[in-house]
Amino acid sequence: LTAAWGPAVMSGSMKKSAGKWRAAAMPQWNKGDKVSSNWGGSTFAAFTTTKHLKEATDFAIFMGSDPVTSKFWNQKEFFFPVVKALVADKDLMGTKYDFYGGQAVNEVFATAASQVDPSFEFAPFQDYVNSQLQDELTAAISGKGTLPDAMDRVQKTIVAYATDQGFTVVT
Repeated sequence: LTAAWGPAVMSGSMKKSAGKWRAAAMPQWNKGDKVSSNWGGSTFAAFTTTKHLKEATDFAIFMGSDPVTSKFWNQKEFFFPVVKALVADKDLMGTKYDFYGGQAVNEVFATAASQVDPSFEFAPFQDYVNSQLQDELTAAISGKGTLPDAMDRVQKTIVAYATDQGFTVVT
């Protein structure tokens, strides 16, 4: 599983597998549900300590909201646009990407964006969760146990970590 920005990382580090990837809707807990979530995101920021705060702020706003720039980021770097008008652009959403074997992945991402559950929240220690997932899945793929065993270890580790940090864990 990855976010719509995943191809920006994947296309650079997984060049040998280009064309073999496809985007699909998020698996659902309950049959018939159509729920998605956001994972991360990007920002253009201006530091208050800069000597040119107004110019830096104007540039950050431009980089994040200009339709031409947002289209560039999508077409060249796989960043899904935050400009809503671009999500309605059938040509942009229909762009086919070689990395995805010619699939128009923006259509999948746009549908997912419309299904984001605003009540969903990631753990306040999500980086730790991701690290544990990466370590355990890598171990399983390397032959050290099965994927279900890896997921059991992740759950045990995360529950212990969360409890140690003072969180109430409901399983």
